[in-house]
Amino acid sequence: SKSRIYANGNTEGGVPLSRGMLYRLLSNPVYIGRVSHKDRTYDGQHDGIIPQDLWDAVQRKLADNRANRRSRTNASHPSLLAGLLYDETGDRLSPTHANNHGKRYRFYISHRLTTQRRSRTEGWRLPALELEKVVLSGIAGMLEDPEALVDLSHLNGADADTINESTINAREIAAQLQSGGSETTHQFLQQTISRIEIRPGNLKLLICRQALRSALCGNAKATHPLDNADIAMIDLPFHMRRKGVEAKLMLAGKTPSKPSQDATIIQLIRDVHRWLDFLMSGKQSSIEDLADHEGIPASEISRTLQLAFLAPDITKSILLGTQPTDLTAQLLRRLGKLPASWQEQRWLLDMQGQGCSAS
Repeated sequence: SKSRIYANGNTEGGVPLSRGMLYRLLSNPVYIGRVSHKDRTYDGQHDGIIPQDLWDAVQRKLADNRANRRSRTNASHPSLLAGLLYDETGDRLSPTHANNHGKRYRFYISHRLTTQRRSRTEGWRLPALELEKVVLSGIAGMLEDPEALVDLSHLNGADADTINESTINAREIAAQLQSGGSETTHQFLQQTISRIEIRPGNLKLLICRQALRSALCGNAKATHPLDNADIAMIDLPFHMRRKGVEAKLMLAGKTPSKPSQDATIIQLIRDVHRWLDFLMSGKQSSIEDLADHEGIPASEISRTLQLAFLAPDITKSILLGTQPTDLTAQLLRRLGKLPASWQEQRWLLDMQGQGCSAS
């Protein structure tokens, strides 16, 4: 894009064209000798530089691409909770996104924040992926609990074969939910969830019992009830943790139902122990020599070498994949000075509840 330098020294532009910019360029009728005014175009006083048949072909392709992008199966980041989220004031949370250096960040934001001055309005602006993980994890936990499932879906009076079949189907659905977003996941959420209400520290899921029973029995045509008699409620207490500029939503008192090994953080732990071994054994005489050997900046080694002195139970948790979901390699690299006390390390990394020793 065109670079501009303002009188105050600020600069703008000089970055790759975004999709929106390209669409605007390709749909500008000035290139075929016409000018636009409001929603109509008129013959201009200049000659076009693009043939009409080429212009028409491009417009058809743009129209087809817009239609394809409206399909959730073609969306790279579908908003699974769109249309379901409401805050404590009854205001709907809508999906939105922001782009930073080519990376897309999705959010759910209270509608009033998009229509009023934010400095005078309070509302929610939550990271979409984290919120979706909390909701999917809570529903998956319910589906994996046979007793809660039978009570929630009103299968108490059903025969043993029906209950057994529903339990098996529930486990399969739970596995799909834990694997992340998909069209199947979106359909299940839209079919079974009537509404999600978010309040400070709590998510309330309103579940349609009839739709849930139908989903468990393989009938995907169930609809939401016309009254509230067939609605069940699930409370998901959560807390928010902020790591730098990132916000993480965590289910209160919950740990991941299945270990999830992070290859990046495991490789980091392996690297720092290997570096320490090189220095302790004399294979490398200094951090500068080690940096030349590894082909990375010496500052990177100096900053992260301290991770070789993590408490053994913290290291074990990382290797097994039972660490908190918000503990990442990037976070460890930005950690600053690591406390020498293992107990202080556990508090710093929020790993008191991860099976780590308190001694």
